[in-house]
Amino acid sequence: GSHMEEKLAVSLQEALQEGDTRALREVLEEIHPQDLLALWDELKGEHRYVVLTLLPKAKAAEVLSHLSPEEQAEYLKTLPPWRLREILEELSLDDLADALQAVRKEDPAYFQRLKDLLDPRTRAEVEALARYEEDEAGGLMTPEYVAVREGMTVEEVLRFLRRAAPDAETIYYIYVVDEKGRLKGVLSLRDLIVADPRTRVAEIMNPKVVYVRTDTDQEEVARLMADYDFTVLPVVDEEGRLVGIVTVDDVLDVLEAEATEDIHKLGAVDVPDLVYSE
Repeated sequence: GSHMEEKLAVSLQEALQEGDTRALREVLEEIHPQDLLALWDELKGEHRYVVLTLLPKAKAAEVLSHLSPEEQAEYLKTLPPWRLREILEELSLDDLADALQAVRKEDPAYFQRLKDLLDPRTRAEVEALARYEEDEAGGLMTPEYVAVREGMTVEEVLRFLRRAAPDAETIYYIYVVDEKGRLKGVLSLRDLIVADPRTRVAEIMNPKVVYVRTDTDQEEVARLMADYDFTVLPVVDEEGRLVGIVTVDDVLDVLEAEATEDIHKLGAVDVPDLVYSE
């Protein structure tokens, strides 16, 4: 608990002050990204830089994704190239797109160089995300979802999940699409686990999917999540095709940023045009 965190915080500061890389690496192995973020403001600028350079890569990406856009841009310009490549690979696609947008605002030429560090597939996905408005569902979503077809059996889906899961942002919900990519239904991981392996997806999916469109305003997305207690919402384009998901952490980040705009207004928004598939 907090006692442990305080001890780690003290050890971290000591290792940084003494320039003891080995001790520092040990603390950074143990410390939780959220605890590090809580301490972030107390760290000196050069110490933050050292921490981001030496942190295990997944944690470094996690910490970077929670910093302000200006700070993200600054680190993406100054961290060593090997570290940059690691962090860019670890970031989830939506966080990566946001971080790159931050750089683009300050230094378009450097933004191009960073994009060249990405593998072609990631680069294409980031460019697709960059097209959406920041304050709409399209700007919050990530394409890292899992979609299956209704003809598949539960057994096939589970096999597919084992392969696909490492790349997915969340696998608690699996979306069902037709051959044109249109959203047809949703399944939870729990539905799959309790079903007979030979059952077809069509028989156990829920065809009444609550979803948002790429142009749905982020406040509305947040309110839907709160009303339905969802952790993730699918996002469709104007043709009804599934193009991404918005996870609750993306929405929380937005709401924190908008807290100054008085979140209580959320309660007063009109009932949204909730779209259910027939």
